[in-house]
Formats: sequence, structure tokens, C-alpha cells
Amino acid sequence: MATDSLRPLPIVASSVDPPSRDLDDRLDIRFLHPGYPSPLNVFLTLPRVDSESSDGAVVFGIHHQTALTACQITAGNVFQAGYFAADSAGGQKERVSLDGLLTKNSYYFIVDGNVKYPIVPSFKDWEFPHGQVPDLWPTISHHGPIAVDISVTCRMSGVSYAINRAHLVPQEESVWYLQNGMAVYGGDINCKENILPLRKDLHKCFDDRWFAIVPKLTTGGTQYVSHILARQASELWPTYQNLIIRGLTSASKPYLFARFAWAVLLRVKPFVTQGFQRHVIRVHVDNNESSLVEYKEEIMTGIQLQAHYGGGGSKAATPLKRKTDARDELGGLEDDSSEEEAETWDDLWDTGHEQGIPIRSAKRRQQTSSESVPDDKPVLSSADRIALETSIGELVASQSEQGSMEE
Repeated sequence: MATDSLRPLPIVASSVDPPSRDLDDRLDIRFLHPGYPSPLNVFLTLPRVDSESSDGAVVFGIHHQTALTACQITAGNVFQAGYFAADSAGGQKERVSLDGLLTKNSYYFIVDGNVKYPIVPSFKDWEFPHGQVPDLWPTISHHGPIAVDISVTCRMSGVSYAINRAHLVPQEESVWYLQNGMAVYGGDINCKENILPLRKDLHKCFDDRWFAIVPKLTTGGTQYVSHILARQASELWPTYQNLIIRGLTSASKPYLFARFAWAVLLRVKPFVTQGFQRHVIRVHVDNNESSLVEYKEEIMTGIQLQAHYGGGGSKAATPLKRKTDARDELGGLEDDSSEEEAETWDDLWDTGHEQGIPIRSAKRRQQTSSESVPDDKPVLSSADRIALETSIGELVASQSEQGSMEE
């Protein structure tokens, strides 16, 4: 009996139920351009992440105001002229309140007086609307003292460990930041108004554009909440959709709005690079005239759009500099930044080719935003690339065969 009393109790293993992935099973809502034929007119899609009860059943859709703002930004900041309709002519205007839910499979986005309105193809081509941010995006006010130290606490999870200083306007967009005069709201890109403390995993998801922060009407009035933008975030959705973001600074509104545009405009890339002519708005910088920045409408062919915005992989290719990246230019940033280090030129060349001729390594890292960044260098189409690779292979095989015959 004494031996039994000293025997350790059996360990009860704990288990964690897998998170809900219901979001994966819902079809995204499509937003259609009336100036193009179906099915080439889908310029934006957003997942059904909001819900309401209807006749005892739960119906999933998307917050009307959030979807509308996304489309208005995409069409060049048409905040006064853009609305949703059931038909391409705009006669059957959507009547759901801005705080209500869009639940249909698709909606036409109509701009009064402009059937073939232009689309902004990338964040770098988007002009910040100084003085025109919709009033529905309120200035952040605080009633009484903030209960937590926002410098050490994650604004979503509330924890005080593994905290990163996430940038609302990403550091990689420093050129856009300067061109658009964003310093008037707080200072340089590292100002406190542009910083959001987040737990490291949430910081990564934030930078992957899985969610943004938008205003919505809550029981406590209009407040800034998290809003899921990608079905890849299905595991985050049950916990982090419509979570109130506390501790925002009073001057963060313009940076939150710019971050929303940064996240949304990536989702326009499939429409832009589909291979068809599009009416777009692009940024033009005249370096010979005091770096004058202009945003111009133009018609681009499918080939031109693919060359400028069809960068391969998850990140867009840009020239790399030797042992330098955006952090060097900005004088050094915190160690918890999620941006990748630049590789040196020695890392970018592979001399293992059997002919001894150095070739570009296929493993080089991409270094800037994962959106459709403009790139003036031509990009080979898949067919041309395959043809080129086939020709090179045949040439190498022919040379090898000739060398064998000579031996």
C-alpha cells in the first residue's frame, strides 16, 4: 500500500481542438466593372466574413461600408460618385444601409457618369486623398486615460510578450510615403502614429494582408475593428474578426486608411494582369522638374500590364543593391522588422553551370512589397520562357553530343 501511495499520478494529456475553417467553404463576393464584358469584369473579390441572423438562420456576407470603400479606393478615390447596383446600368441601386450586410454573389460597382472608369493597378499608383478621407472613417478620440501601455501590449491579443512594432504604412513603401506627403500627419515613416504594437504572429499576418483595420458601428458607437480580407486567414476569423483595436493614437486615422488601401489593392492584381486592355491610373515622376509627381489616366494593353505589374512569385522583383536595403536608407530600424535582408551580389550568381558560364540564381530573394509593383523591365511570358529554356536545352545537348563524337 505504501508503494502505491508513492506512485505518480497518470498524466492527463491536453489537446487543442482545430480552429474553425468555415470561411474556406464560403464563396467570395465578386465586384464587377460595368465597362468590361463578363467574365473579364471581376476587378475585386472579398470574403464573407461578417454575419447576421435572418429568419432564424445565420447569413454570411460583408460589411457594406467596408466593401464600398475598397471599391472607391480601387477606382481612384471616387468617394462621392461610387455605389453598388444589381445591374451594369446602375438602375437597381443597392438599398442595404452602409452598416448592413452585402450577401449576394456579385455586385456591379457604378461610378456616375463614367462607365469605363479607370482602376488603380497598385498601391504605388494610388494617391492619398488628403482632405477627402470619408467622414465614415472617424478621427480617433480617447475618453479618459488609456488603461494599458500601448508600447508593450499587443493591440489585438492584449498580451505583453513577443511584441513587434508593426508599421501601418509599411517601411518598404517609404518612397510612396514621401511622394504623398504623409509626414504632415506625424513625421517620418517611423513616427508613433504609424506604429501598431502586435504579437509577432499577428504582425506577420498583418503584413501578409490577411486583415486590415476599419471603422464599424458597434454597440459602443463607431469603433476601429479588425477585418479579415483573405480566406487564408480562416483560422484567425473566429477569434480576430471584428475585434476592437484599442490604444490607437488620435492621429492614426490617415495611416489606417492608407494601410487599408495597401491591403486591398493587391487583390486587384488578377484583374490587371489578366492579359486584356485596361483603363488605369498610374503614377508618373518627372525627375527633371523638381521630382513632380502626377497621377495620370491611360489605356494599357494586356502585354504592357503584364510587363509592368505581372512580377512573379509572392513578391515583386526589383533591383537589389549590394549589402543594402530599405533599412540602411532610413538609418536603421528595429530588429523585429519582418522585412527580409538583402543578399549580396556574390549570393546572386551561380557558377555551377556545366559550361562554366555564370547564370542568375533562381533562388534570389525578392525584396519589396508582395503587391503588383510597377516594373519597367520587360517580363517574359510563360510560353516565351518555356520556348527559351527548350532552345537552350537543345543547344547544350547538341554541344554535348558534338563533344562526344569528337572524342
